[in-house]
Amino acid sequence: MARCAFPGYTGRSFAIQPFAGEMATRSCWDGGSRDYWCLLNLATRKTWHVPENGTPFVNGGKTFKVRRLPSNIALAHRRIFRGRDIGITLYLNPANIRADMIPAKPVMEWAESVVLAATRSLKSSYAGIKNYRFHEARSETGITETEWSAAKEACIRKGWLNRAGAITDDGRNVIEWTRLGSLRDGHRVASGCALTTQAVAQ
Repeated sequence: MARCAFPGYTGRSFAIQPFAGEMATRSCWDGGSRDYWCLLNLATRKTWHVPENGTPFVNGGKTFKVRRLPSNIALAHRRIFRGRDIGITLYLNPANIRADMIPAKPVMEWAESVVLAATRSLKSSYAGIKNYRFHEARSETGITETEWSAAKEACIRKGWLNRAGAITDDGRNVIEWTRLGSLRDGHRVASGCALTTQAVAQ
């Protein structure tokens, strides 16, 4: 479905979210970033790409909005952030979301969560401290060096870190936006497009 909406996308980052209400579909370049939106008929695969909007230079400065999403329509969102393709999110009517569309989240040990959260948010070295991620993780969570080393090796085996210790796309998807502060020592557990919408629906 995602690649039907954006055939040129070659990445592997996909997400599904329930459509929960009115959404603005602003699409224009701003500081090297841009959002792209597409309405997709789930039965016919017919698409309608939201044109550039949200800037004073087009569409009278107005922003297109999707107020309602019929059960046979998906709203696809592709995000380019500072030149990097973040991936595609499909917003679906809850009636169209099946359990098999969303893979079960892998089970993470507490220490693995600490390693991934630190790797995602911190530099490997900073202010003369070579192992800065572990230094900050120990301060924030109480993780020991033995726990850190074992968890880091486990994350590499699982593909959440590469051999150099950098976080992978799979690792980012697993840890999401978990912050070190939420993993302290005491938590050692596994962790206005109505007419257009109608046209696509037909």
